[in-house]
Amino acid sequence: DTAVFGLMAKHILELKEFPAYLVLMHYVGSMASYAGAVFFKFFGVSSTVFDLVGALFSFLWVILIFFMAKELLCRVGIVVALLSATLPFYGFLRYSLLTAQYGEAVFFMLLALFVLIKWAKSGYENDTAAPMLLGFCCGFAYWTTLGAVPEILTVLTIMLSRYRKGPFFKVALFFLAGFFIGYIPAIAHNLLYPYATLFRLAGKVFDLDRSVLLNPNLADIVFQRILLKISIIPVSFFKMPNLIASLIGVPAAALFIISMVFVTKDHGFRRGAGKDMWHILCIYIYWCVIFHIILVQSPRERYMAPLCIAFPLFIGYLVSRFRPRFRSLGIALLSIVILYNCYTIAYSFPDKNANRYTALAGRLVERGLHYGFSDYDTGYIAQFETKEKSIISPTLFHPTFCDRWPEETKRVRAAREIFYIIDKSVYPEAALALEKKCKERGITYKNEDVKGFGVYYNFSSKIFPEDLPIKKIEEETQARS
Repeated sequence: DTAVFGLMAKHILELKEFPAYLVLMHYVGSMASYAGAVFFKFFGVSSTVFDLVGALFSFLWVILIFFMAKELLCRVGIVVALLSATLPFYGFLRYSLLTAQYGEAVFFMLLALFVLIKWAKSGYENDTAAPMLLGFCCGFAYWTTLGAVPEILTVLTIMLSRYRKGPFFKVALFFLAGFFIGYIPAIAHNLLYPYATLFRLAGKVFDLDRSVLLNPNLADIVFQRILLKISIIPVSFFKMPNLIASLIGVPAAALFIISMVFVTKDHGFRRGAGKDMWHILCIYIYWCVIFHIILVQSPRERYMAPLCIAFPLFIGYLVSRFRPRFRSLGIALLSIVILYNCYTIAYSFPDKNANRYTALAGRLVERGLHYGFSDYDTGYIAQFETKEKSIISPTLFHPTFCDRWPEETKRVRAAREIFYIIDKSVYPEAALALEKKCKERGITYKNEDVKGFGVYYNFSSKIFPEDLPIKKIEEETQARS
């Protein structure tokens, strides 16, 4: 997906397209690609430059953690929060920095919470500019990711509690005005492609494809989809600690979960939503949990990002809550977290696959290979690394799955000469299937091994993916994984 964002940024720079979302995924905003296009303009097109997008927003996230900590914590808590944010577990870096789509999402989700907390600190005095700014942050965050839903629900909960009578409609009106301004890219997209976002959201939540939504069978949707989703709510809930640990690390996850218990005990059961700032964060945590166990179709660690955006603040609260004579215990626990996180960062950087793709891209350019087939996990990365000197269709295993640019696939199929890239470390059976089919048909070819990638080219006769019995190979490989 990151490579696709990078390709979109290159296309934006070249004025070829102006997408509102990740291509064919109408629930992941393309803000990272527009930021990437700006970086490409000044520093050139490369994966390293595109990583600067995530680095920028991760840096802004740390700065925002500092300002929020100043509002919520004592001096010890501020230091603890900053250390937790600056040296996080590698998994959080991967999803908030290397995968740029979460870098800006994490920042704007936290920014919305910061605006809400500042509004609460002022006693909700400003009922025009503050709700409008809050609406803008929520709308922009919701464009970048569906994970901003808990924020929106938190804001609505606060507004309904604080403005039960007449002023509520005024505040809600300004909030909605700001929301629609922030959500303009998505609104414009839906004017061009009616209901696109609705279809994708419904599909993401209830695992419904477009044909089911266009010709709905109410009984099937209710009994086989919705009731099934309700039945697995307990499973989704008890999976959350493991997913949190995968995202921010086991030591930090343990402190985060313990701190949520203490914050909830100290602030979570007070009457009247939003009376203090920690109460707001408690409400947000409640909505994050409800959102995950009810609406998220396939639990994954990156879907814990909305819940974990404020984890340094909670760890800061826990350590600062220790009595002075036990404060050293809190510092010791924090030291374990930081040492563990530093180990994971050192172990995981640099990306062990980076040199493989660099070598692969170099070989494609060197051999003058312009049009080819591969799988989704390889094709678009190689295409980006060659700066689109090679156009690669990701339809090796499936004719349409994750084919972000079908017009490019048509160009590949119409090309006079094609090549194949098969990652033999993942799909060795696919390479054998291609070689066997060529032998059966008497087709000659050249084959090179590039750091585990099989590159097949100079075919004496064209052969297409549908001619190869390899669809089940991918399914079996994924099942083994």
